[in-house]
Amino acid sequence: MSGRKQIYVDEAEWNRLRAQAGDLAQVNRDLPGLLNRIREQTEQSAQRAVDEMSRRQAGFESAVADLSQDVRESEQRSDQRLRASTHEIMTRLRDQGATVRAENAAGLRAQREVFERALADERTERQARFAAVDAEVADLQTDSARAAELTATYLADARILRAQAAAYPHERLCPGRLAGLDAERADLIGTLNGGIAAGFLLGPARALTRQLSELRSELAILDAQWRACRLAAEGGLVQLRELICGNATIDSAATFGVDTTKALDVDHWSNGMLAQLDTEVAQLLAKVRDDAEPMSTEALEALVESVIPALDRRLDDTVEAAVVAVRASQLRANLAELIAEALDDEHQYQVLGAEDTGYVEADQRRAFLARTVNQVTGGEVIIEIIPNVEIARAPVIEIHSFDGEAAEEERQARITSIHDSVHDRTGIDLRSTTVAAVPDRTRRDVAKLVKTPGTKSLG
Repeated sequence: MSGRKQIYVDEAEWNRLRAQAGDLAQVNRDLPGLLNRIREQTEQSAQRAVDEMSRRQAGFESAVADLSQDVRESEQRSDQRLRASTHEIMTRLRDQGATVRAENAAGLRAQREVFERALADERTERQARFAAVDAEVADLQTDSARAAELTATYLADARILRAQAAAYPHERLCPGRLAGLDAERADLIGTLNGGIAAGFLLGPARALTRQLSELRSELAILDAQWRACRLAAEGGLVQLRELICGNATIDSAATFGVDTTKALDVDHWSNGMLAQLDTEVAQLLAKVRDDAEPMSTEALEALVESVIPALDRRLDDTVEAAVVAVRASQLRANLAELIAEALDDEHQYQVLGAEDTGYVEADQRRAFLARTVNQVTGGEVIIEIIPNVEIARAPVIEIHSFDGEAAEEERQARITSIHDSVHDRTGIDLRSTTVAAVPDRTRRDVAKLVKTPGTKSLG
């Protein structure tokens, strides 16, 4: 004889019901005031980026006046190109940060192409300008006095351009480049101080100036690109946090067609998935905003193009998991009711009172219990609908029979009645197996287990 049987719910039919519940889960992305809140939270970073670029621009304009005429004109033309390449994007990020949101992954890739094209164009034009001047300088090699004068001029220009390059986070953007040029400059000065004629150093001095000019322009573009990526990542993460906050509860009326006095908490029903997601997003946002250890451009691009979209999909999955869990909870209660009705109709086992049904510890995420009693024989059958560890999978049904010396045939007849009744009314197929010769006595006192009698799920 068996006092405890376990019934398995057909996964295919359960999956159909779960899929129906999943279809009800929709992340609300059209939150009132969303764009304004994103703009408010990113405006400070956007304005700081623009202010910093403006300060560097003012410093450059002041310093360029001390450059020699050829180098000054070259740098001014370069600067005009750089500003044209970066101004539009940075202005859009400042004024429309919420809608641009660093543009999304496709937009960020387009920005990267703009910066890379600007860098290539600037390098090509600078090389052409320096080549033209180099041709003129080559004719001065025989004029030692003029060559010495130009060497001193180029070394002075190099010092000014070096200071402008040093104003950028050069080790992060172009690691080792400035240190290498500093070493070259020190060698030139050391050679000059060693007594060699300055005219012989004209070529190296000219090359040093050109390389420092290239480095300064490259740093300007890379810095603007980094700031654009940072604002993009910040905007995307801020938006995601706002969406997490705005989807913290389930609208039961819109989702299930049932009005409830208390909103259904997504984090509760997803077993903490929403809080975990929010924590990860908050940590990433703090990392993006960290000035002490700034993220690289590549890491920021990866955030925008891969990480944030993946986190956004997790929000979809989390809301769906919560909706499925609510629906599964409802189905467990409904299934217990169907089984109780089958026992009542065919075997005279009845639920006597509200205290005989409910969820374990009144937690609708847990097992649903129902105690039925045959008032003629005094036998009891406890129905337990146990949720699967994996929210989306079918539950397990356990039937605990406290019916003394009842024949196994009678118990099997009850299982058959349960199977037929549930299948006829829902299409769900049940399969049973014996798991113990005696029932689980810890499940007998249903009123104690459920604590709050008659707790019902939605519907």
